[in-house]
Amino acid sequence: ITSGNLGEVGVAPQQLVFSASNATVPQAIVLGGVDEAIDDGDQTAVVRIAVSLDSDPDFVSLAPITRAVINVDDDMAGVALALTGPSSILESQSTTLALSLASQPVADVTVTLEAVLRAPGQSGDLLYALAPLTVTIAPEQWATPVELRLQTTDNRLANPDQIVDVRIVSVSSADPNYQGLSAAPVAVTVTDRGAYGLQEI
Repeated sequence: ITSGNLGEVGVAPQQLVFSASNATVPQAIVLGGVDEAIDDGDQTAVVRIAVSLDSDPDFVSLAPITRAVINVDDDMAGVALALTGPSSILESQSTTLALSLASQPVADVTVTLEAVLRAPGQSGDLLYALAPLTVTIAPEQWATPVELRLQTTDNRLANPDQIVDVRIVSVSSADPNYQGLSAAPVAVTVTDRGAYGLQEI
């Protein structure tokens, strides 16, 4: 008993033995779909049942039985950003995010990121930095989220609390399921510490 695509459909057992004592007793063959974590769509495997050459000559001449079996794919390519640290911080503090893939790609996936002020151009705009700005995830590393850190700096000026959006600029890959994907941005609120100056006493 063989599967034409063991990467998609497994068979067990791989051999059945019928004798004079059990010739009319049905024996079960179990087919199992393989979950390989790759977004490759539904896949067909041909299962073949044939009589081995060392069997009763009257049965060896029987034509093999073949059946097409479909392994329905349950994986979908996707890129996600999620906060793993606080969503609200003070100037000079930092927070962390996780960049993750939803399925195993068949080629490296490179993600370019940025952090931008939602309302730029204010007096005393926040100083901040996101690292890393570019992440490349190999297929064998797909299940391990990559940590990102947003670090802010106290500009020592009084300005409104501000929102920094961390977002994906581009996703590139030789895997067509990942090429060009996007993800929802993540917002971080940064609370102003106020202005520094001399005070008369």
